[in-house]
Amino acid sequence: MLSTIEILDTLEEYLPDIRVGLGPDWVEFSRRVGNLANRFKAVAAEDNPTPGKLQAVLDNLIEVCQDYTYVAGLLGLGSRRPPSPQAPDLFKVKEVANRYYSLLAQLRETEQEAPAAKGFNFGYALLIGVNKNSVPSWALPGVAKDIHALTEVLVHPQRCAYFKDNVKTITDKQATRQGILDGLDWLEERLRADTSGNATTIVYYSGHGWRDESGVSPEYYFIPYDVRSDQIRSRSLRAVDFAEQVGALKPKRLLVVLDCCHAGGMGVKGEGTLPAGYGETAITPSLLMAGEKPAVGPGAKGLAALMQGSGRAVLSSSTSEQASYMRRDGRMGIFAYHLIEALTGHAQPAEGATEVLVSDVMSHVWRRVPASARADWNADQQPDYQVSGNFPIALLLGGQGWRKGQVAPDPLQAMAETINRSQIVTTNIGGSVSGSTVITAGGDVILDKEDKNRRDVL
Repeated sequence: MLSTIEILDTLEEYLPDIRVGLGPDWVEFSRRVGNLANRFKAVAAEDNPTPGKLQAVLDNLIEVCQDYTYVAGLLGLGSRRPPSPQAPDLFKVKEVANRYYSLLAQLRETEQEAPAAKGFNFGYALLIGVNKNSVPSWALPGVAKDIHALTEVLVHPQRCAYFKDNVKTITDKQATRQGILDGLDWLEERLRADTSGNATTIVYYSGHGWRDESGVSPEYYFIPYDVRSDQIRSRSLRAVDFAEQVGALKPKRLLVVLDCCHAGGMGVKGEGTLPAGYGETAITPSLLMAGEKPAVGPGAKGLAALMQGSGRAVLSSSTSEQASYMRRDGRMGIFAYHLIEALTGHAQPAEGATEVLVSDVMSHVWRRVPASARADWNADQQPDYQVSGNFPIALLLGGQGWRKGQVAPDPLQAMAETINRSQIVTTNIGGSVSGSTVITAGGDVILDKEDKNRRDVL
């Protein structure tokens, strides 16, 4: 627990970070602590104020701070009451009270000047998660966790700052073959109505990806909710058809995320057994490269080539022979976790950067996913990628940007509700780079077989 002086010093030093970290909760926080300013002023005005009077007001301040996880974490608040001021504070009560008053009075005066969140103007996203299935053993309940987490990050004004009206999710029984195609139609209509010529689009699919091995050459399919075990070809969505419809979208920037699964290791007691002739697989990344020659591929020393042109990028969460794992705590997939990290400042972008670049995402998941899979499961999960361009795909921390030494938000920490549309200021994303990115996540989600209550499939 910090001392009285340390709490004050921390609040003064990290005030800008608190403004960013709290996002829309900043207005309420500044109002509540600002209301305590006059109480500190009254203590300072006494001729001989006692440490106990200062402590009483400080206790109220601590109670307010503990209501905000971000602030409580900075202050290391582990108890309801901080320690009483030590001997040096006995002679500094007036000085300390005045410092608290000055700080909190400043918050009170500026509480209505909370930083307006910038909007990722002309940003659109379609998130498809086939978590349920008409064949119960083919359901993937873990998919819903990743879709929910990614949606929150995309629409939060202090994260990626996409407008809610421009983000559509398709999950549960709505994730049928026709439902997926209708979602792509919705996205195409949105892009057609956007006359800016500066649109950024994300298409995210999470669910089964199957390979039909019965023919001369393999055929790839996405498996929707309404598939039937006796009509897989006619009820599934061919990957080439999906790619063709995605290819018909004409945004300036396109990011496609394909989070598909493998069967290896998941056929426990017959659960999720695939039909004869089919194998679970990541959809081949080259299918969505549209014939473009990658500038960077597996084994490349770095991503500098990304900065030299436009084009497409394909990132798979694992190779086709590897599994894609859930975090050991089961809260989301390892790949999704580090993808969200990359979208929220963990990729260590250039200081002052206000946008998330494809290169940020590529380099971060390439480094972090293998380490997490090894730490959690002692298993290999190495992302695979092909890249021929770079471009911004979201605002970084709501456009506030990242500063060296700043603590990026934890993807597992619950975020506050988004602010009202009237509080959002739109901003255009600059740059002349156009292109598209495809991110695919192959593999199953493998949890501890002994922990059946937590077992989840992605």
